[in-house]
Amino acid sequence: MKLDHIALWTKQIEVMVDFYEKYFDGKADEMYVDEEENISCCYIIFTEGSKLELIQGPDIYEREHKITDRVLGYTHLAFDVGSKEKVDEITEKIEKDGYQVEKRPAFIVEWFYESAIIDPEGNIIEINCELRE
Repeated sequence: MKLDHIALWTKQIEVMVDFYEKYFDGKADEMYVDEEENISCCYIIFTEGSKLELIQGPDIYEREHKITDRVLGYTHLAFDVGSKEKVDEITEKIEKDGYQVEKRPAFIVEWFYESAIIDPEGNIIEINCELRE
């Protein structure tokens, strides 16, 4: 059994598609429009086969708390990018392009390195690598 995908509501689907394609090497599938439900959705497919479903529609409610508050439910998405250098490179590129860095790259333990950024809709995205052999 495997986790197939994670889905996020979005108010700006094209911006989110571009973000995940540009920084995380995702590939957008065809946009799907459900006229009956009045929603559009697009799967972003990543190289290892995992998917992120972005869904846009009317009446999406804002969070009552900041994303960084500890509330029950979704915390973050995490991408293992394979190396410490890649964590640094992607984090720097995202910051240079004007996005917020929530947590600077650092070792959590001697074999796990990570940073965290905020995507265009305020979701926390962890960028990490495991350095155990």
